[in-house]
Amino acid sequence: MKPLPSLPLSRQATPPNTLIVFVLMLCILGGHGHSRGESHHGHLNLGSYWYSWLDFAPDRVDPSLARQMLDDLVSDRGQERLEDEAVEAARHLGIDTAAPGFDWREHIHLRWEPHVSSYFTTSQPPVSEDWMNPDFDPQAVGWALRPRPAQTGVPTRSRAGRGATTVEPASMMVRAAYHRTTFEMDEPRDLALNLTYRGGIRVFVNGEEILRRHLPEGVLHADTPAEGYSQAVGGEQFTGNGNIDPGDWLNREIEDFIVPARLLRAGSNLLAVENRAPFLHPEAVRYPRAHGILGSRRRDYVILPPHASILRLHLSPRGTSVESLAELQNRHRRGRHRDAAGPSPQRPPGVQVWAGDIHQRYHDIDFIPAGVAPGAIRIAAARNGVFNGMVVVGTEHELTGVGVRVSDLRSGEGGAVLPADRIHVRGMRGSPVDEDLLRTLGRHRGRASLGGNHTVFSIQSEYRYGGFVRQPGEFFDRITDAPPERIAADRCQPFWLEVSIPAEFPPGLYRGEVRVSADGGEPRTLPLLVAVADWRLPDARESQVFTWIEQSPYGLATWAGVDLWTDAHWQLIESSFGHLARIGADLVHIPVLQRSEFGNVDDAMVRWSGDPATDNVELDFSLMDRYLDIVERTIGRPRVVSVNIMQGAGGGERGRGHDVMENVTTVPFSGREDGVDLTEHRHLYEILAREVVARMRARGWEDSLFWGHFWDTPPQPELFDEMAEHAPDVFWTRAGHIAGGIPQRLRVQSEVFPSGWLQERPEGALVVLNPRRHSPTHNLEGYYPPFSFRLLPERAVYSGYDGFGRMGADYGEQWGQGNNIRGGLPDFGTKNLLWADPEGVDASQRFEILREGKQEAEAMRFLKLALDSGELPDDLARRVAEL
Repeated sequence: MKPLPSLPLSRQATPPNTLIVFVLMLCILGGHGHSRGESHHGHLNLGSYWYSWLDFAPDRVDPSLARQMLDDLVSDRGQERLEDEAVEAARHLGIDTAAPGFDWREHIHLRWEPHVSSYFTTSQPPVSEDWMNPDFDPQAVGWALRPRPAQTGVPTRSRAGRGATTVEPASMMVRAAYHRTTFEMDEPRDLALNLTYRGGIRVFVNGEEILRRHLPEGVLHADTPAEGYSQAVGGEQFTGNGNIDPGDWLNREIEDFIVPARLLRAGSNLLAVENRAPFLHPEAVRYPRAHGILGSRRRDYVILPPHASILRLHLSPRGTSVESLAELQNRHRRGRHRDAAGPSPQRPPGVQVWAGDIHQRYHDIDFIPAGVAPGAIRIAAARNGVFNGMVVVGTEHELTGVGVRVSDLRSGEGGAVLPADRIHVRGMRGSPVDEDLLRTLGRHRGRASLGGNHTVFSIQSEYRYGGFVRQPGEFFDRITDAPPERIAADRCQPFWLEVSIPAEFPPGLYRGEVRVSADGGEPRTLPLLVAVADWRLPDARESQVFTWIEQSPYGLATWAGVDLWTDAHWQLIESSFGHLARIGADLVHIPVLQRSEFGNVDDAMVRWSGDPATDNVELDFSLMDRYLDIVERTIGRPRVVSVNIMQGAGGGERGRGHDVMENVTTVPFSGREDGVDLTEHRHLYEILAREVVARMRARGWEDSLFWGHFWDTPPQPELFDEMAEHAPDVFWTRAGHIAGGIPQRLRVQSEVFPSGWLQERPEGALVVLNPRRHSPTHNLEGYYPPFSFRLLPERAVYSGYDGFGRMGADYGEQWGQGNNIRGGLPDFGTKNLLWADPEGVDASQRFEILREGKQEAEAMRFLKLALDSGELPDDLARRVAEL
């Protein structure tokens, strides 16, 4: 196998320093949100609309307590290992470990996974010093907006795996969280504030600090911790049946704190809340680190609940009765998911038009309150790329004749013009909030109402679950070519903006507007700003980030409701590959075996006729050839064509012995009801290998051919040597863990956990990250918020992977159907990145955000290649390395 070709630096038109500007613009212009407030005359709660900013950092053990207690908590050998980790972490943070007075006990960080902690030890933009002031604009600097903000909410219980697990409303590795919202008052009067929180808290009203608890006096710096706790949470908190109960001792309470009327004013008021985490107690280092941050069924694992979170917040007129934390938890357990007593937010009268957030999941019940600024649509872009924005229209009464138009964009007086025809306005079709449907979009092991183990990512998807219970509606994910012209009463409708930047185009900041009109009303306009960086993205076919997204002809037929291999089916397949071409998909599966994981049941893409007991056998490649013709017309030559001649699982060690694999390696014969067992006719492997290799060579794709497809433990390891004799230049693909070792013939792997193979892989091997579980930086399984798809490609590349996978394009529920593999399937992070019906195949919001994230990963990959070239001046190399 030839090594993966690198993109020469000479093919890029600009040096890396201009790319640094591009990445910085992504930070500054990444927010597409809008300002929201409440008008309940002083009533405010966590169910209101909040802007939030999270400051991530690795979890650090209290330095002073570590110096006092480690000798009693950890053995000498354990301290040696801990010291090695601490010194490594300090060096990663740029600390001189050889300096006089350096004490490793002051730099103990809990490294749950190497790629997780390494990501969170990188720097990020600090929160603005004036973040709590009324004139601060959070939308302009990318603050996230949610009706229930991240790092907040009531802990609930949910089933997770085989044990009942306490679900925490936040993630680890958050050093501080900042929240702000507005509320309306007819006239100033005293209000009462009730809070339950973990860590330390600081509260501002209209820019003035009114409350500080469990935080030091004076100026707070980025790394200033909250007051700590006197104990850690570990194995002793486990009960016999697997329950995890961290205890109420973590919760800190403020009851009926009076906010005086003199600090308030008639009209809009601002409440800002700062929540900081403390250092961890040294007892945490005594326990092995769990893969899952929030829990494990093993009694010897440490469980560290989030130490920065707000569980309850009520602001209401003095004397108003409010619920306790216990009452809120009780209502959650009964399924009444409301985070506060008091009025629910109500849609204001008339029509609202606002700048949407492309990373947020919108529902038809969304709105903004009256009198709130709609914001501006901000898009950071690069040449030869496609970037996205959103405008949302909400209405009290039905709207007809709705139209969304975009003007030309100009970079200045008499400057360059980005014509309106480079910006496409698309519609978004609503879909029911249905658990079975949500599972295929990336929620395999969660429920729509509770969502399984909560991390900061899942909170973003769950922010509106209370609304689902009170008023089931539709969520928007499917992007259609035809924008709707009608919006129902008491509903909203998002419109998707797709900006395509030419490969040769002047960089700069381009300004225009989006105009929204409807029958019987005055048009509304929103500012549109597109910042174009002076850097050219590679074409999708030239991308450096390996993209393992699987098209499924079988899933597509079932989902769309068409017959297999009909003309209508072939048209849908081509449409699906047309979308995958835009993201640069790199892998294609060819199922040869019946009843495989790929949902083909009794069908296969290579068929046989003749007498299997002799060499008088003919192979019918017509389905495979037509399928690969479509691949060639759309995505071009893929890097991997996996011809799957081995079932996924086997090996007695996991209860999948060879006895249960009998007759699963069959392929259909033309005109026969019975299949043939390849293991009984070994010469058929040689015939198959010879003809497949010849066909791939005729296309010029011999370097793309692989055999597949197994998981942890291959059921037929003897096939490695056997197929090497028939086709010595063809290697194998795998997805799963590293439990079964690394076969010498393996060259393409999608893995769930990081492994040493990242560093030890053979030349030319491809390793991608499977976005499933156990890692809050990569997890998509169970959580489907769009912004986690944005982060996945960049974090996979940052962590040393060649790309990301495995992910399904259009499997529907067909993946794994009809297989006779015993013991379970490894499953996907998501089965469907596209939507399908008999009329065609559409992209999803998640797919478009994933594509935009991949473009950023291409930028990171380019910077890495620039560094590896050794051609950069020292100062520029240092800046690129830091970035």
